[in-house]
Amino acid sequence: MKLLFEASRELPLVQLVATFRAGGVSDPVGLEGLSRITARMLRRGSRTMTGEQLEGRVDSLGADLAASVGLGSTTVGVEVVSRSLEKAVALAAEVIAEPAFDEDELEKLKRQVEAEIVASRDEDEGLAARALRRRLFAGHPHGRRVQGTIASVRAITREDVIAHHRRAFSQENAIVAIGGDVSGEQATDFAVQLTERLPKGERLPYAVGAPVPPVGRRLVIVDKPERSQCQLGIGTLGADLADEDYVALLLANAVFGGMFTSRLNQEVRVKRGWSYGASSGLATGPVREAFTVWSAPSVDDAVACFELELGLLEAFCAHGIDEAELGFAREFMRRSYAFEIDTGKKRLQQKLDCLLLGLPDDFHAQIIERMGAVTAVDASRSVARRLDPKGMWVSAVLDAEDVGSDLREAIAWDEVVVEPFNCD
Repeated sequence: MKLLFEASRELPLVQLVATFRAGGVSDPVGLEGLSRITARMLRRGSRTMTGEQLEGRVDSLGADLAASVGLGSTTVGVEVVSRSLEKAVALAAEVIAEPAFDEDELEKLKRQVEAEIVASRDEDEGLAARALRRRLFAGHPHGRRVQGTIASVRAITREDVIAHHRRAFSQENAIVAIGGDVSGEQATDFAVQLTERLPKGERLPYAVGAPVPPVGRRLVIVDKPERSQCQLGIGTLGADLADEDYVALLLANAVFGGMFTSRLNQEVRVKRGWSYGASSGLATGPVREAFTVWSAPSVDDAVACFELELGLLEAFCAHGIDEAELGFAREFMRRSYAFEIDTGKKRLQQKLDCLLLGLPDDFHAQIIERMGAVTAVDASRSVARRLDPKGMWVSAVLDAEDVGSDLREAIAWDEVVVEPFNCD
């Protein structure tokens, strides 16, 4: 068990987080969603409490108890006033180490998750994002849905949940982070209490290889009739956190689509009014992640908006940025970094992220310092090396027979795929 600690006496609050190195990428093929189902089952009863009794205990402490699952981790967090901390730790320790995994509760949860998956089909932005990741990371664990699919969730059994919990929730696989109105000595004692009932186990690796970059320009249309607005995404691979180009690429992305004054937002929103917002983002992780461009034009402007964004991306990759743009972006990121560390809770989260990803403790602060040495030439070269406008996937949620036919003719695509909006 690893312990992270960040004291903050500003308020009589304590944040306690137990994180385990297992998430969506750990789910067996065909059982996608297992990590998330297991985490959500923790709140549905323990050795001595039913789910209803557990919720009553949480409310009586005035606490917030939540479980979340990402690609590489499962986190159970408690936030509570400091005077109730001892009781909250005891409660969390039982929830984590001795869940009941009641069969009836599991079936209820599976039906609830299935209903959530169905409901998510009404969210066009999510449909576009999932379609893009499925194609961009085809055959790679990062392309799978952490929530799972209806078929995979239905396939999960109580035995699967118990086996996953036994493997993932162990002392060697745990990181405990405690921050707020608590001393270092108390934090150590509480961390031990939180994990002492877990099996020793072993640390689970993040066993994921590098994704294969896309070849050619490919389009996936999520067919959803009667759309007045189109969710439009462009994706290619960017960089991983250890990449020598990562910091320079962060600055270049700010120029292209990471600020309100960025090229993308100015051209799409300010000058033409085609979308309320237009942005680009550089996802981060231990392996190469996605660089994406997002906008939401009306269906009447969708094709023209795509053509404009593609032209902007091609010019960005071919010519990079200039010194004036770089200086503005660097100052923006330097000043805005204060909002990343203005609370003890945020500083604790940074420490946790660094430990999970195997990064130096001061990695985030180093980024700000390293930005000072980046030149416009460096940033431009990083864009040219890492971003490929000729190797990308585009996703669009719209009527495949209406605007979709125009989008198919916008450029010479190497592949066009049409999938129904209820494709999980």
